[in-house]
Amino acid sequence: MGEQPLLIIIIVGIVAYLNTCVGEIQFSGREKSKRIEELKTENEILQNKIVSNSIEKEGNKDIHKLCESDLRTYCRHKGLNSRQIDIVVAKVIYQIKGESLEDYMYSLPNNYRTSLRTINRDIVVIKNKLNINKI
Repeated sequence: MGEQPLLIIIIVGIVAYLNTCVGEIQFSGREKSKRIEELKTENEILQNKIVSNSIEKEGNKDIHKLCESDLRTYCRHKGLNSRQIDIVVAKVIYQIKGESLEDYMYSLPNNYRTSLRTINRDIVVIKNKLNINKI
């Protein structure tokens, strides 16, 4: 009975030591995660600069000669949003026109609820950003 406080002190010391070790492991894991996220961000920035520079050097591309993935990448770097990119892909790759384009936009996973009038406004913006006369 007289040694019970000493045993409690030893157990508490062991638990505190283990708790400290676990905390240090978690802290180092968080630091590694932060560093990985920073590296990912830097990598994305560098990739965007490389692609942007190559697009600027090449000038405007003929969008009718690009495959779908290249067309999406090109449009993204020209500043189009996802709906506008889907419109370009529908018109250039799938050659969808008129009211069929509105139906196509409804059927996409993003489920764009836009009217033909809105789509036509987007087409004007697309033409300006891509510096083209006709899609």
